[in-house]
Amino acid sequence: MEKKDYILLPTAHYTGMWFMVEILAYGFDYVVKGFREIRESQEDYTLFAPPHLLLGHITAFAQMGSGKINHAGFKMLHDYFNKDSKCLTIITIRDVLSSLVSARRCAPGRLSDWIVSEFVSIAQDFSVYDPLYFPVDLYTEPADREQLLSTFEARIGRELDVLYKEELAKCWPAQNRSTDFCLHTYNDPRIELKHAHKKEDVYYIKKEMPAEWALLMEKRAVLQPFFERLGYKRLLWFQQGTA
Repeated sequence: MEKKDYILLPTAHYTGMWFMVEILAYGFDYVVKGFREIRESQEDYTLFAPPHLLLGHITAFAQMGSGKINHAGFKMLHDYFNKDSKCLTIITIRDVLSSLVSARRCAPGRLSDWIVSEFVSIAQDFSVYDPLYFPVDLYTEPADREQLLSTFEARIGRELDVLYKEELAKCWPAQNRSTDFCLHTYNDPRIELKHAHKKEDVYYIKKEMPAEWALLMEKRAVLQPFFERLGYKRLLWFQQGTA
C-alpha cells in the first residue's frame, strides 16, 4: 500500500469532522493543522512536513479563492500537495437534515445556507479529486463499519491497530457533539428537533424549520442522487417513490 503523506479534509458543517480527526490523529499519528494555520502559513506549505492532516470547512477553503463555493482555495492546496500523488482527500458525509438540525440547535439562522451549499459543492465539484467519501451515519452494524474502515486503510496506505479498529467499529463515538457546545439546556424545545428527526416526524420538522426544509427541497434533485450513490436508501427528505 502506498502511504499518503497528506490528508486534505474539506467538510460541510456538522458532518463528523472531529470524528475523522480523532481517527487520523490517534490512529495514524497525522499532525493536525486547521484552516487558520493554513491561512497563516502565507502559502509556504513547506512548513507542513509529512504526515499532515489539513482540514477546514468548505466555505473556509472557498474564502482562500474567490469567496464563493467554487473550491478554488481547496484546489490550490490539492494541486500543491498532490504533486507526487501522496495526497488523499477525505470528505465526511452525514444526512444533510441531521446536519441542519445540529446547526439549528446551536447556531440558528447562521449556517443553514452554508451547509446546503457545501453539500451541493461536494456533490458537484469534488469528484475530480477522487476523494474517499466517509459516511459517518450510514452503518449501524460493527461488521459494516469495519469494512468501511478497511476501505479507509487501503486508501490511506496505513493500518489501524487491530484492537483500536474493533473498538472503534463497535462504539463509533461522536466527537465534538453539538449538544456539548450549545448554550441551551436539555429543556430547550430545540432538543425536540433531534427527537422529531429520529421519529421521522416530517410535520414537526417542517413547522420548526420551514426555511431549512424549503432549501433542502430546492436542492434535492442534486443531493438525493449523490446520497443514493453512496448507499443511503431512505432519508426523510428523499422524494417518495425513489430509493
